[in-house]
Amino acid sequence: MSHTCTEGYCGPFWISRVYWVDAGMPTLPDDDRSRKEVSTQRLLEYSMTTLWAVPLIKDVNISAYEDCARDYHCSLTIIESYMARFGKDCNGDGVTDCYDYMMINHHGGRACSEPLFLSELGRRRLALFRQCRFGEQH
Repeated sequence: MSHTCTEGYCGPFWISRVYWVDAGMPTLPDDDRSRKEVSTQRLLEYSMTTLWAVPLIKDVNISAYEDCARDYHCSLTIIESYMARFGKDCNGDGVTDCYDYMMINHHGGRACSEPLFLSELGRRRLALFRQCRFGEQH
């Protein structure tokens, strides 16, 4: 399954370049985190595995960030690395759990202690989290 990049976010988890950098810039095996463009050979392999045609090779600009974020397993590595770096008890209940990880993803790794119910987006994310985690319907 191929995942796209849209409006600065890539892959199944909509990972931004900043999030990827904060996670330590993980890459696919044998890739170079500083790679800006894909090589022609890699492009041919990529297009054959994802079943999409490449009309103009010179117009393609796929970075190591995009390749990793679009790949399901590599994107999981990004998230795990980010949480390993920034994971903490955001809500002060003495436990670092899924709720804290959700708050970290909402607020960012450096400032996760603000309650989610203070903003409309936070309330929506909190409702989605509760629905997923506890089966609550609103």
